[in-house]
Amino acid sequence: PCPKHENPADFFIDLLTIDPSSEKTTAASQDRVQNIIESSEASPYEGVTPPPIEDSGDEELNENNEGGAGYFTQIYLLMKRTIIGQWRDKRTLIGRGAQNVVMAVMVLILFFQMDTDQTAIQDRISIIFMCLLGTTFSEAVAAALVFPLERPVYQRERDNRMYRISAYYFARQLTEFPIQLAMPSIFVCVVYFAAGLRPGFVPFLVFLIIVISLGFS
Repeated sequence: PCPKHENPADFFIDLLTIDPSSEKTTAASQDRVQNIIESSEASPYEGVTPPPIEDSGDEELNENNEGGAGYFTQIYLLMKRTIIGQWRDKRTLIGRGAQNVVMAVMVLILFFQMDTDQTAIQDRISIIFMCLLGTTFSEAVAAALVFPLERPVYQRERDNRMYRISAYYFARQLTEFPIQLAMPSIFVCVVYFAAGLRPGFVPFLVFLIIVISLGFS
């Protein structure tokens, strides 16, 4: 059966393709293809001609099929596919959120409710450095691990000219934007007030914007 979350067309193409990478894989793939041929010949539907496909008469649909999807349609479809994939992979999202919470707790163990006198200057410099460096590297590592997992699918679709490279890039950036915005925000919201940094909404907002900006950089 076709595995879950895999394109059925790609799955059937792989089943009917001879793998020449080694003698063992070549023999195994040839046996598999031969078994499929024999099963097809023994099928009760062998020799049955399917009914012809009639023209839908939809001129707009026919025009779209001839020219392919537009640039913004490509971005929309790629975004939709990426969002569905991220929603199905809930463990990754939960893991990224838990990572920020755990890191915030570890920072607070060292810098919980710092003093406001001269003796706490070094502590405040240290916590600001840890906030900026920790959130930046955690988001950079998470973003760097995304594309290698999708590389085979991307290369296959690019070989088939299904979309432009820029459309894929913008779709990925737009779908990652809310996540890259939320994860540093979780960390800063936990750390800022619990550590006793400068009180007030405006200083907090400025600090949050700086951390998020470094995360996107």
